[in-house]
Amino acid sequence: MKYILSMFPYPSGQLHLGHYRVYTLSDTIARYMSLKHKTIHPMGWDAFGLPAENAARKHGIDPKQWTDWNIQTMKRQFDQMNLEFDWNREIRTDDPHYYKWTQYLFQQLFKNGLVEQRASLVNWDPIDKTVLANEQVINGRAERSGALVERKQLKQWFVKTSTMAERLYQDLDLLDWPQHVKEQQRNWIGPQDGFQFTGTVNGGTLECFSPFQSPIRYVAIGPGHPLLTNAKQDLKEWCWQTLNARNQSYDRLDARFTHLYLETQHQQIPIYVTSYLVQDPVWCEAGLDPDFSNRHELRQEFTVEMQPSKRYKLRDWLVSRQRKWGTPIPMLHCDSCGPVPSKIPFDGRDTACPACGSHAKAETDTLDTFMDSSWYYIRYLDPRNDNQICDSDKYRPVDIYIGGVEHAIMHLLYSRFMFKFMCDQKMIPSDEKEPFKRLLTQGMVKGLSKKCPDTHRYLQDHELDGLVVKASGQQAITQMEKMSKSKYNGVDPTTILQQYGTDAPRLLMLYLAAPQDELPWNEKAITGMIKFLKRIQQLTNECDPQSERVDLNKTVVDVQRAMDTFQFHIAITQLMKASLLMKHPLDLQQFLTLLYPLAPKTAMECLSKLQLPLKWPEAHSITRSWTLIVGNKKMGEFKDLETIEQHLDVYRHQRILYKPDKRLVIVTSAS
Repeated sequence: MKYILSMFPYPSGQLHLGHYRVYTLSDTIARYMSLKHKTIHPMGWDAFGLPAENAARKHGIDPKQWTDWNIQTMKRQFDQMNLEFDWNREIRTDDPHYYKWTQYLFQQLFKNGLVEQRASLVNWDPIDKTVLANEQVINGRAERSGALVERKQLKQWFVKTSTMAERLYQDLDLLDWPQHVKEQQRNWIGPQDGFQFTGTVNGGTLECFSPFQSPIRYVAIGPGHPLLTNAKQDLKEWCWQTLNARNQSYDRLDARFTHLYLETQHQQIPIYVTSYLVQDPVWCEAGLDPDFSNRHELRQEFTVEMQPSKRYKLRDWLVSRQRKWGTPIPMLHCDSCGPVPSKIPFDGRDTACPACGSHAKAETDTLDTFMDSSWYYIRYLDPRNDNQICDSDKYRPVDIYIGGVEHAIMHLLYSRFMFKFMCDQKMIPSDEKEPFKRLLTQGMVKGLSKKCPDTHRYLQDHELDGLVVKASGQQAITQMEKMSKSKYNGVDPTTILQQYGTDAPRLLMLYLAAPQDELPWNEKAITGMIKFLKRIQQLTNECDPQSERVDLNKTVVDVQRAMDTFQFHIAITQLMKASLLMKHPLDLQQFLTLLYPLAPKTAMECLSKLQLPLKWPEAHSITRSWTLIVGNKKMGEFKDLETIEQHLDVYRHQRILYKPDKRLVIVTSAS
């Protein structure tokens, strides 16, 4: 059995070409695998989230009603694209039958000491009025709304992902993933070797990390460190200004003395709050930076006994969100018992404390949607089970996971964390250490944008005559860019499908670029795909059982190799070449079966005309021979390199070149 999965969509109500590409890729892979194996290819909906809440508020409707309508619209679009999903496994994260298990996982994390609520400086989006994870802040702005992010002190729930940092880092070596994705995760988790020592401040313990060994001249803390809770007002104001700075490039030497000292080993080391730790505001580290020391006139050096240590950049996962349309955090606040888990599914209402029976207030925050999507791939395997997340006999890891590279850090990291936790708790049986065996990250789809040469304003089609600006007669500036409404270069896949049918756009999407590469959309090239499909239909109509059979073994081998490595553009090229050769129905059967994953509608229609079933052709392996060339003369072909080398002794005084990619051995006259 093979489990093929594409990242489930947020039900925005409109699929764009980026969606069309990722789901075409997963459908192609799933159809190919289904010719050889029993295959799981499910679909569901990442249904919670702020956009639904905002849209519902704008239109005066319930978020669930808006989400329901969007899901139905997108399912119709999926049908129009001829995508074959296993809809009896459909899930949606806003369904209480689903989110009760998200709540269950949160409570299990809490019971195992991996969830805690604490006061924290958070990234605050003043437009969406919610907390953002660090990963959702891009150059000081909210990734979704574009608002300038502020810093606020709020009581928040955290999942302690940092406790698993080393394991998450080390297990990256086990993954058959694109190297750049693994590198992004490595950089995010980020181990750093150094040294650690402990001291006291105002009677409390403070652990310090130093990138280098003693001596040191000062201790640095970030502007959000708990030590600053009782700082003087002017220092607090400087910290807030630093934390809310719009400019993300900081003066490394800018700092303020806290008037606090770290007492350790009979020494008092001055503590400075520094701007260079603004990205890690609760960190503490020792310093010997000569420029910093000179700026702040720090001359005294302190010799401190330190222990070798390692720290990771990975922070705990902030999962609190201040919105209604999300999974309610399943916790109650009891005056007697403190925070206690609620019954699940939990609807976010006050109720009696399950521990002591007194009145308890419900937690008002909801969970980050990354919590919903951190385990959804497991639920697909047993979606109607009300007694457990997944029956042990039904569990299996994802064989191929397809989605955007923009999810390389957050979603994939949190999914890996949750998978390891669930394995540790015996919720799922797995000999695997990772949830996704192979990962295919598709590149973005780009469209042609046109700009006015004078103002560089993006132009709409009605402002142009071809590529000439109607108002000025000037030639527009054209550029392939990421599709965007503001750039007027987006393409509605529905319009293309209505005009050309399902198979020609699908072939073009697969042909224009390898999946991992950016795809420059070129609708004009679709004529080549239309001609190819017409040729296949003509071959079907004109096939002759009396015609001579052709050997398609090389085509089968080449197409299979291309499909196994996701090089669909190469598979299409090989099939185009082969389509010039055939007339016999049985040859066409092999050809159409190879074509089926790439152009399923045409393949099935033609097979139906021939009254033949899909049948994957058996191929015998092809051993490519080696060729020996001396001077410019071909001397012969040999079955392997060892055999050819037996003939090279007479040429030992001449220059011998090996070209394994072309399976050539060339002897030149140069000595």
